[in-house]
Amino acid sequence: MPKVYLTDKQKDISRLKENLKLMQGQMTFEQMGVIIGGSKATFSRRMKNPESLTYKEIKRLCDYFKVDISSFCGGTLKIQ
Repeated sequence: MPKVYLTDKQKDISRLKENLKLMQGQMTFEQMGVIIGGSKATFSRRMKNPESLTYKEIKRLCDYFKVDISSFCGGTLKIQ
């Protein structure tokens, strides 16, 4: 089989999804929706399409979980 190479956009989306999953941990979609200032459905949509996260939602997540925004957007988070 030929190797599959991800585009930069696909890598970014994948990284955001993984970071969201790490932040979510054992929290429900409803709890995460409240954190981002939306609903369970809003958070569910953001998990499916993390590139649709607004700056305000990212800021709320990072403030709540005490994570640097640049680490969330440009790096891979690690659970401590």
